[in-house]
Amino acid sequence: MIEAVGGFLGKTLGTLVGPIWRYLIATFQRPRIRLTKAPKNLLEHLTPAVSQDRVRELLGPAHQVIDQYWFYRFADALVQLEFRKGGGAKSVALGLVGKRKEHRFPVPNFKKSLGQLSIADVKCEGSMLRYRDSLRHREILVEVRLGPTGAWSYWTYGAMMAFGSQALHESLFEWDTKSNCLITDPSLVLVNWIAISDGGDEVYFDWSMA
Repeated sequence: MIEAVGGFLGKTLGTLVGPIWRYLIATFQRPRIRLTKAPKNLLEHLTPAVSQDRVRELLGPAHQVIDQYWFYRFADALVQLEFRKGGGAKSVALGLVGKRKEHRFPVPNFKKSLGQLSIADVKCEGSMLRYRDSLRHREILVEVRLGPTGAWSYWTYGAMMAFGSQALHESLFEWDTKSNCLITDPSLVLVNWIAISDGGDEVYFDWSMA
């Protein structure tokens, strides 16, 4: 008799606890924010000198603003814009996020999209590989100047390994710091961020929102 009562109470409590627990979780847990995907043709519309009003029109309000920098976080990309004081954009950068390749962003002058491009694809005659690192990242850069004299555009193609970031799309390589050269076959090193600027200043891509 006692066992039967105990079994009945156990089943009853079990039936009640489940729905109550689910209700409490649904009520008090943080709501998930679903990120949208970045516009596919982003690099066609966001170029150096683009105005802040035009950027707002295309992407909406910046998700984060630090001094002259605007940052956007999308489901498949990070976007970074640096503005001149009282003027248009000085540089525009786009980086891939996600574990699978997002073959969505066409890159001017290339048949391959960002996510397919390798260091071998972007390294042209006269360009040099450059290596940068910090306590939090390592990256290889290919920097190219394109366009007619007096109307140059400066392109930076980066392959970055960011430590502690699971969102930034992975690019792997080995670099020999003694001989200052790439050990890995450049065709196997994925370009996971790209930047366009109107000057020759060095561009740093901030992946901290990834």
